[in-house]
Amino acid sequence: MHLKKVIPLIISSYFLTACGGSSDSDTAAEITPPDTTPPADILYSHQVKGLAVYQGALAGANVCVDLNKNLACDDDEPTTTTDNDGNYQIDWNSAVETPEYYLMANWTTAASNARQPAKALSLNFKNPLAVTNTLGVIGADGVGQLTALSKNNGAINSLTSIQLNRTIEINNSDLPTQDATALLSELDVLLSRVYQLNIDELYQVDAANSVSDNFLISDALYLYVDQVVAGQVPSLLAVEKILGISFEDLKDMLNDSDFTIEEFIKENPIAARIIISNAAIALGFTENPLDREIMSQSDWDIVFNNIENELGFKNTYILSSSVGFTSFSLQDDSIKKMLTGFIVNDIVSAFEIDMSFVEDNLDDDMACWNSEAQGWITKIYEDSELENPEPFVNGNTYTTYYEGTTIPIEFHVEKFWADETDWQAIIERTPTALKLNSLTWPESLFKIQIAQKDDVICRQPDVSSSLTYDLPNSDSPQLITTTDIVSTFFSSDYPEYTNIDSEAQAFTIKDYDGEITAVYTWELLTSPSDQPMIEITSVNVDPSAPSLMNSDYYILEYIEDENVAVEVELYKATPLDAITAPLMVTYDDDTFEFTTPLYQHLLGLTVQPQ
Repeated sequence: MHLKKVIPLIISSYFLTACGGSSDSDTAAEITPPDTTPPADILYSHQVKGLAVYQGALAGANVCVDLNKNLACDDDEPTTTTDNDGNYQIDWNSAVETPEYYLMANWTTAASNARQPAKALSLNFKNPLAVTNTLGVIGADGVGQLTALSKNNGAINSLTSIQLNRTIEINNSDLPTQDATALLSELDVLLSRVYQLNIDELYQVDAANSVSDNFLISDALYLYVDQVVAGQVPSLLAVEKILGISFEDLKDMLNDSDFTIEEFIKENPIAARIIISNAAIALGFTENPLDREIMSQSDWDIVFNNIENELGFKNTYILSSSVGFTSFSLQDDSIKKMLTGFIVNDIVSAFEIDMSFVEDNLDDDMACWNSEAQGWITKIYEDSELENPEPFVNGNTYTTYYEGTTIPIEFHVEKFWADETDWQAIIERTPTALKLNSLTWPESLFKIQIAQKDDVICRQPDVSSSLTYDLPNSDSPQLITTTDIVSTFFSSDYPEYTNIDSEAQAFTIKDYDGEITAVYTWELLTSPSDQPMIEITSVNVDPSAPSLMNSDYYILEYIEDENVAVEVELYKATPLDAITAPLMVTYDDDTFEFTTPLYQHLLGLTVQPQ
């Protein structure tokens, strides 16, 4: 109550009492409390101004003050448009002295100076558990939307949008105030680490910073991880925590690729999803992979059960194709027999191999060159103090090591389902002569590609038990001639049944009638053991025949004052190449018996060789 209204009231009451104008029986005057509500015509002035950026300044974006916080710009809410530099200012009056509100910026990509957004928003994830309520900035209709809390001094950008979304989620979780505050502080720390920004100025992003390489990559990977997680991890700040421990690996993978960030996300590599899934598992958010294309432990149990056999791969069908020629192999369900064959001109020819015979003739005494030990190692470090490299699984890749060496061998596995288009692509690689569409395939299978990282060379541990050849003595391996090769390795044919082309390092072998029966080339190489090595390769005489090139390898050693060629086995590195690699699929035969009908099917198509 104002003082000038109180004083007259007190004076009036005083004089009435003094003059006896009222008796004890009179009713006391009733005093009405004053109305403290401000007049309806009194309004408070408000102003908010700031900067809106997304991959550059947002020019011509509509910015509104979302007073009812319904994440929409209603017709009665204050609105303005950003200038060419993304700046804006909104002035409005309100009966509320300190209103609470959100800020929203809406624009279309065609009207914006921003770069086109990453393709992450249109990815089609195959995980049936995936949801679509991710933190996207650009919608399918090309309309962009960013939001911000009022406390950010008018700043509107992708980081303020993340902050607002997470604030709403945390506030809706009914956590105690102290816990909610701690989570929001943790959000700031996680975002500042990923975006490499000062935490005190984290949400004040300017136009130049928003188009920096680091910010664009961070923004795109944030959206990508958000969609891979796609609501499957309900924990608060799950996306930020997963990105926090996977960001550097994802960034390294991007840098090692030839992709732009947009191409990388559009490609949606399984290796990137494995990194994200592993991070979620490491944080304890889930026990199983986030994506059904990522191998689970039960999947690996099936694969290991099939491929970890000395006699070969069981429940595994291998198909290799080249121009005019296709080969295939399959072991029976007991792996005691192998059906192997080929198709030429749509004619199937195959034969069975008794695997027990192979088992009896397995040579366990081969020694392979180990570059770390700088010696020939029998089996796996049997004669060495070196530790045995442990095989390991990472996502969809199983890495083991060639026996006796440190050379990695990787088994890359893809999972396929019968209801997907990828399945049909596998079927289409099968030659018509095999008619595999007539069989009912398992509901799922595993496609395997094998990559050996480097060449491996093996031989008999004792040179005296190896096949050796005495070469003509010379001061240097570079002085070896084609005549030396022919006279040493083909002594029974030299010189009468041979023709030598010294310049091309080639020679031919003839029969008694003078007809050429074989053509060879040779080359001097350096072996994985850093010794001189001769490669002798047979070349097809008939150009129309299947390309079956066989090579023999011999390392050169100086033994007892003699130049000796020692026969070795060279297993060349095999890069990961989905185009040229054989089609190799394995499956769970325990729940879906398929090996026997497939084996009998192939055998039934075969024209047995006479």
